[in-house]
Amino acid sequence: TLLSIDLSKTLTEEIRTRHKPGDMLDSQAELSDRFGVSRTIIRDTLEILETTGVIQRIQGKGAVVLHQQIGYPIHRYTRFTEILEKNGRKAETRVLRKIGIPADKEVSHHLKIDPGEPVILLESVGVMDGAPVTRGLQYFPLEQVYDVMRVYEGGSLHQFIFERYNMRLRRILSLINAQLPNEQDCEVLEIENHIPVLQVQSVNVNEKTDVPIEYVDTRFKS
Repeated sequence: TLLSIDLSKTLTEEIRTRHKPGDMLDSQAELSDRFGVSRTIIRDTLEILETTGVIQRIQGKGAVVLHQQIGYPIHRYTRFTEILEKNGRKAETRVLRKIGIPADKEVSHHLKIDPGEPVILLESVGVMDGAPVTRGLQYFPLEQVYDVMRVYEGGSLHQFIFERYNMRLRRILSLINAQLPNEQDCEVLEIENHIPVLQVQSVNVNEKTDVPIEYVDTRFKS
């Protein structure tokens, strides 16, 4: 409703000037009393604020203020940790699992290998200032970078590959779209299933040989 839109603008300005990331907003009942509107209007207002990335609603706790949006340039040497730290944020990558699987049709297409060939699937979460912001699914030809499976435990993966194999990776493809999160996205990113995620699919090659080394499917919290 127009009232919810107007109220979302008022609350957005208030949040930006009076609150810091991590602060909890007043409860729906308190906001309803304060602004003299129904809880339905407040719920609609909070949904607008969540969709626009101002807050995140956490079931059983309330609405928490999120960080202001930052620029995240995508280019051939895009690096999660480096970009966020340049914006004054503390960033890290945490490994959730590493498994060996046969390449399916999509993975084999991007890595230019035969379907069924062994690949490493590495699932990770990118954390900014202690909060999850990305879920990454990274695929590698097993024989090319076996130590990713055997040794890597966290931190800059591309730096690990460079130090281990003297191999610098360069991005040659980025496909970007928005979609609703799946169950795993919701769990890892700590979001509700109606909040869209930005999906970036990319291919990185060995800079010296142009051989595909990494296919990545990353979901960014919007």
